[in-house]
Amino acid sequence: RLAAQPRAQETAARLGGEAIDMEVGRLLHAVADLIIVCTSAPTYLIRPDNYPVVPGKARLLIDISVPRNVDPALDGMPGIHVVDLDGLEAVARSNREERANQIVDAEVLIEQHLREYVSRLASFEVVPTIQAFSAHMELTASVELADFLERHGALLERDPKAALERFAHALVGRLMHPPLVRLKALDPEDQTSHAAALAELYGLEVEDATQQYLRKRRPELEKARQVAEELA
Repeated sequence: RLAAQPRAQETAARLGGEAIDMEVGRLLHAVADLIIVCTSAPTYLIRPDNYPVVPGKARLLIDISVPRNVDPALDGMPGIHVVDLDGLEAVARSNREERANQIVDAEVLIEQHLREYVSRLASFEVVPTIQAFSAHMELTASVELADFLERHGALLERDPKAALERFAHALVGRLMHPPLVRLKALDPEDQTSHAAALAELYGLEVEDATQQYLRKRRPELEKARQVAEELA
C-alpha cells in the first residue's frame, strides 16, 4: 500500500498498489513488515509516539527522504530496524569492498590456473622428446642384452651374479658413450651449459676444479698442517 496524496493514484495503479490517506496509513503501521518512506516533508513523519511496537514482530523502515522523515530513535526499539541513505550507502560501500576483494581473489585464481595451463602447454612440447628418449633407452638395452647373451651366455649359466654385473657395466657404457662423445666435442661454453643441464637432470653433485684439487691434495695439505703445528 502507498500512503500518499491523491496525485499518487496513478503511480499506485501502475505498481498494483493502493493510494490511501496518510492518517489512514498510520493504522497499517502495526501490520506492515516493510515501510519505505520518501517525501519532501521537513520533519519526522514516523516517530516513536506514532509507530507502535508490536511484540514478536520484526519490521523494517527504509527512509530515503532528504531530510529524514523517520526518527532515528526508532532504530533499535524491539523488532524495529531503520535504514536511511547513510546506512544504504554503507551497505553499498561494504558490497563494493567485498566485490573488490573477490576480484583480487579471482585474479589470483585466474593467474594460478593460467600458470598451470601454460606449464601444461610447455610440457606438451617435451612429450615427443621424452617418448623418443624412452624408446632409445629401451632399444639400446635390448641390443646390449642380445649382444651380451650371444657373447656371455655360458657365464650367465655358470655365475648369474657375475654375468648381471658385467651386463650392467656394459649397458651403462653403451648408454653413456654417445652423449659423452658429443659433450666433449662441443665448444667450451656449450660444454659448461650442457654439463650443468646433465647434472640438473640426473641430480648430480659435481665438484668444481678447486674442490677436485683440494680433494686430491688433501693428504699433502694435512701433512703440511701437522708439520706447521709441530714447528709452532
